[in-house]
Amino acid sequence: MSNAQDFASSVKEKWLAYMEETEKNYHQDTTIVEKGRCSLEGGLKDCSKKAKMGLTQWKDAQDSLLSLWNGNVASVESIVW
Repeated sequence: MSNAQDFASSVKEKWLAYMEETEKNYHQDTTIVEKGRCSLEGGLKDCSKKAKMGLTQWKDAQDSLLSLWNGNVASVESIVW
């Protein structure tokens, strides 16, 4: 009977140790995932900000080219007419 009790006690100890290790690993993993998520979120916000800035710069460049075009057309028309 003692062997069965010793075995059950040993299994229980190992099971508790396994559960503690598993819980510790779970908490570590969730912490790492959360840090990664925050990092990705920051990168996405930065990328979005830069994309909006690029869009604004493209619109400004288009407006400048259109303005130059209109100025050149007006200049040519004044010479021709």
